[in-house]
Amino acid sequence: MTHANHKDKIEDISIQPELTLTRILTQPSTFALIRTMVATKVYEAWTDLLIQTGAMSQPPPFDIAALDPTPSDATQRALELAQQLVEPSIVNHMIRTYYFAMAINAWKGKIKIKSHLIDDNEKSDEEEEFDREAFWVACVLHDIGVSDELTPTIAEGEPVSEEITPETNFEVRGGTRAHAFVTQDLTPPFSQKRAWLVHEAIALHTSIVEHGDSKGTLGLQWAAMLFDGAATDLTAMKLGKLAPGTVATVLQKHPKLDFHTLFPEKLRKECAARPCCLITQTAKIGLFEIMEKSGATFVKYESSSSS
Repeated sequence: MTHANHKDKIEDISIQPELTLTRILTQPSTFALIRTMVATKVYEAWTDLLIQTGAMSQPPPFDIAALDPTPSDATQRALELAQQLVEPSIVNHMIRTYYFAMAINAWKGKIKIKSHLIDDNEKSDEEEEFDREAFWVACVLHDIGVSDELTPTIAEGEPVSEEITPETNFEVRGGTRAHAFVTQDLTPPFSQKRAWLVHEAIALHTSIVEHGDSKGTLGLQWAAMLFDGAATDLTAMKLGKLAPGTVATVLQKHPKLDFHTLFPEKLRKECAARPCCLITQTAKIGLFEIMEKSGATFVKYESSSSS
């Protein structure tokens, strides 16, 4: 991961060094990527087995209302911005990413949910510290970089803005627009720290090779959490860490539509225009085919939610 003009940017905006502006994300080697993906698949299969045998706790059946984002002008306007920029199936994906990420990371113990079990009348007195509002904004805007409005073509060579050029990856395009949204479009704006958490969660969410050590910065931790939800919705990677009822309810409220055909098409265009982007490397080892095929995995959940 390379940060161009890192020092200058930190001095310009007076933020903590851990909240870095990601300008360029370099590709991992094919070997590193394959190693990480194989290790992840083995880990997920092993933990799924432990869950099935009772050696690890079962994912709790979350009441979706308990996972909802904080009602606010920011959460509503972020959703409206997403709806303006991308197709309904991609908007639904970004919403599912939020709910899946919340549920998975609550099961992991990274997020405390006060009241979450269906038919559970007991509520915890422990205060929840997790910033749902900012995390919702990050999730519901994390793929807006694939929109036509934020995608300058190499042929035209015209930047969308000073920060978004024809060479800018879609993750960074999305993070840049989201940062502008929370600092310029909202009143009051997000604090610098919250704004850069949103930016980094989006800009780094495909950097899976880096997620092996997510303790370095809070932004990278949020990126890893966002990745949990997004990758599960894309490839069913962590479905075993979600209660079937949770998945069915989320799909009922926010259905797949044509997501598993539309989104791979969008990413193929991204790879063709920017062969150096991170997503190109995963495409070489079959990511898009996995995305397209994984849609069938969710059919049983959609069927159960409609019955």
